[in-house]
Amino acid sequence: MKAQSSVIVMIAVMAIFFLALSSIVYVQMIMGTITNEYKSIYQIDVLKGRESLLVTVYQSEQGYVLTIVNNGPIQTRITGIFAVCNSGNYLMKCPLNNGADQTLSPQQSIVLTYNPPNPTNVEAYIVVTMYGNVYYAAT
Repeated sequence: MKAQSSVIVMIAVMAIFFLALSSIVYVQMIMGTITNEYKSIYQIDVLKGRESLLVTVYQSEQGYVLTIVNNGPIQTRITGIFAVCNSGNYLMKCPLNNGADQTLSPQQSIVLTYNPPNPTNVEAYIVVTMYGNVYYAAT
């Protein structure tokens, strides 16, 4: 009877040991995941600071010509281009499909032409990049 109870106690102690060990391993795994996420956020912030675009706009016979030059040392992607239109008492942001989702290597440029229905209403163009930077060019 004594031997049987000591075996049961030994099994219970081993189960508690393995439960504690698995909890420690789980917490370490979660902490490693959180650390990797913070590293990714930090890397994105560093890349966001290194990104540099030059956005210019001028009016031609064909419409507004928007030139975007990647002056930064990193590759970037344009996620959206918007026209800021004056609609009487308020400004309205109009998304433009042409030119969005294009990748620009360092020192690469793209030239886009937009012919809005009412060109006098367009006050500016806004370019948004994958890192969250916003570039503005007034007409």
